[in-house]
Amino acid sequence: MTKLIKRTIFTDHLKILTDRQDELLQQLAGLTKEGFSKAQEEWEKSVVAWERRKEKAKNESEAGAASASTPSASADAAHPDDGAGSGIDGDNTRADGDRTLPDGAGTDGGAGTGTDGGAGAGTDGGGPGADGDNVPGTNKADGTRDAHPPAQKYRLTEAMKVIVWQLVMLSNECCRLENEKNELDGSTALVSEQGSRKILYQKIVAAFPIGWLNSGQLSREVSSLKKKYEKETMEQEN
Repeated sequence: MTKLIKRTIFTDHLKILTDRQDELLQQLAGLTKEGFSKAQEEWEKSVVAWERRKEKAKNESEAGAASASTPSASADAAHPDDGAGSGIDGDNTRADGDRTLPDGAGTDGGAGTGTDGGAGAGTDGGGPGADGDNVPGTNKADGTRDAHPPAQKYRLTEAMKVIVWQLVMLSNECCRLENEKNELDGSTALVSEQGSRKILYQKIVAAFPIGWLNSGQLSREVSSLKKKYEKETMEQEN
């Protein structure tokens, strides 16, 4: 008898659930229209903040590049090419006129500027590498952070989140009823919650201004709501 009743009222029961979904979608669309001006204002502020960060990063990069070139310029100024220590007319000239090099000024000098100099600026030194990594002003370590302006994103209010969660619960119930009816009819057809939810997400996204909400963002919101309500349920049971 129970099976007969369930099979008889299935259509009416399913219609009640789908009608309720339509009502909630209309309510959601109304809320999105009311709050759109605020969402747009918040997005514009985030774009302005992004532009300021980009400008600041640009200025810091230019300042870093300028400071990176300063040491070599100072070194040139501190050691002008006046012939001192070069052996020309200096104390290190041999009697036969051939020039000699002062101690420590050869290519293997420990503090010289040769290719093996331990503290020099050669290829084996401890300074910045030839590929520019970690060179001040290059900002390579920052990667692609803030590479693009903030995307248009509608932040869901608490009222919107409540409606979205109710829609998900109704979708799950419709799925359960469909599978129960199929089982009573002896059918092996199975309706998945994931497939039903995908269709629901498309309807929810359509209730928002175009481009302001996508299925990925909505999926993350639903996952967050699920954890929230599961936690509340566990706390109530304890």
